[in-house]
Amino acid sequence: MAVESNLTKFKDGLKNLIHEGELLKLSLALDVKVVDSKMEKKLRELKLPMFKENYEQWYSLSMQVVKQVLPDRLPDFIKQYKDEKRKQTDFLTYGISDYMIGLQTTRGLQVIADEKAAFPKFEQQLNILKSAQSRLESSLFDMLEILQADLFDDELDSATELCKKGFLRGAGAVAGVVLEKHLSHVCTNII
Repeated sequence: MAVESNLTKFKDGLKNLIHEGELLKLSLALDVKVVDSKMEKKLRELKLPMFKENYEQWYSLSMQVVKQVLPDRLPDFIKQYKDEKRKQTDFLTYGISDYMIGLQTTRGLQVIADEKAAFPKFEQQLNILKSAQSRLESSLFDMLEILQADLFDDELDSATELCKKGFLRGAGAVAGVVLEKHLSHVCTNII
């Protein structure tokens, strides 16, 4: 029951994080002027959070969610913030961190990358976070845990049989390996 309660809390927290991300997206769209004048007027009437004041906290929390639920997507999520391997700053390599410090890249009088380049980067981060929510709601999410639990049960059954037949050391060794694998899995999921 406690596991279900924790999962429910996590899902609720993720839902709130996505909602906050949607508000930040609107705020950023307004800041970088990627909306028409009619939409701009509507957005100004809303009480939107300030992007530069709230993004870092949102990013830190979202990054932890992605790390836990979609570890394969973590590098993509981080790259939208800052590409450590970039050789130059252009529209493709401009990150949200560049927007946060007000970076603009020009060649002569031509603007190569400016604050508008941050908008699709944030949209991508938000989409990755939304896919974490989809993964939590998918039945495939629990498949690995179910398969691993079945494997552990089979190994523990073997240990029980060994114990019943008097092979205590062998039973203890098998049970110890199962416990070690389980603890390793738990530690991997926590980190």
